[in-house]
Amino acid sequence: FSGLTEFFDGAVGYPVRYDRVPARNEIYECGHWSEADDADVIATLRAVAADPATADRLGAAAAARAKRFTWKASGRALAAVLREHGILA
Repeated sequence: FSGLTEFFDGAVGYPVRYDRVPARNEIYECGHWSEADDADVIATLRAVAADPATADRLGAAAAARAKRFTWKASGRALAAVLREHGILA
């Protein structure tokens, strides 16, 4: 949920409804995370199975978008933020 929004949306995949809930399990007991709506996940999987051409189109769009997320691009973006905050000259 939150971090994924940097690269994922309906143009490259199938967003599903979710609830924001406290993060609590054997490992985490802080903050929040998303809990997917099971009925929406099932409906989305059925839609994918019923329309493979759309799944193919979204997959191709996702692959094209992923090519922009290189180490070089990430390093440049990080350096820009560090410069903006005076941490890097």
